Amino acid sequence: MTKLDPLQAPAHEAHGAHVALQREVARLHQSEQSLREENEDLLENQRLLEEARDDFVELYDEALLPLLTLGPQGTIRSANLATAELFERERSWLVGRSFRMLFQVLDRSRVADCLSAGATIKECRALLALADDVLVPVQVARRFSLRKVGVSHVALIDLRMRDGARNRHASEQDYAPSRRRILLVEDQVDTAEAMQEVLERNGYRVVSADSVETAVDVDLARVDAIVSDIRLPDGSGNDLLRQLRKARNVPAIAFSGLTAHADIESAKSAGFDGYFTKPVDFPRMLASLATLLKPRPPETSVVT
Repeated sequence: MTKLDPLQAPAHEAHGAHVALQREVARLHQSEQSLREENEDLLENQRLLEEARDDFVELYDEALLPLLTLGPQGTIRSANLATAELFERERSWLVGRSFRMLFQVLDRSRVADCLSAGATIKECRALLALADDVLVPVQVARRFSLRKVGVSHVALIDLRMRDGARNRHASEQDYAPSRRRILLVEDQVDTAEAMQEVLERNGYRVVSADSVETAVDVDLARVDAIVSDIRLPDGSGNDLLRQLRKARNVPAIAFSGLTAHADIESAKSAGFDGYFTKPVDFPRMLASLATLLKPRPPETSVVT
């Protein structure tokens, strides 16, 4: 058997240590690369979560329907802008109040039953009691939270919007909305779909455009009224109306998130017959359309 030269042993051990060190360095490099990739994934996930949070806040706050979140005892935890607009109150006034106490006395037990345990989704009709003893019929739609026990989300559907056309005085229905066509100009998809649904539900036919460019291509001879946002991706609703009015004098209503007096006056100077701020008060907008499209009696000449 060959004996290992004592002089060679240290060199052999040094080589083994060098190989082990190289392996450890390679392992550390691999771990560093894995940590770098995990960190990049975490940063990307954080970015996506922040985007989702911002989208949720925007969708909740600027939804067209009044939306509220209730705690286990039916107290209001949060409310969106449409809810504050409906009550004509600051949202801070709503938070902490009992939801069912917002309704007329006779309907409070019905609302309490709607909020109680049972089906995941419940609905009921009741009368909201607003300021100055104004009662508003609404559909209450409640859904339990999937993440938090006892928490529920509630939507309020203003039944005046749904039934407005039927409940108006007969003289205001003579304009035959089913034969009226509305040019709706709005670039936000969710808002455009909601407004189109409201208009069509009330008997109008809708032609949609999402920009100044697409709106000017619409045949105005087949349009009875214009409902347009002010801020459009390629221009202003004011400029659009001035351009359209050169072809035909069509009744027009503006809506916008701009609430300053100067913005409202600019829209009126451009020729808009009405101006509604977001979230849009649909019953008032429909009533305004009814007035604008109501047939006017022919002028009679007086023979002297």
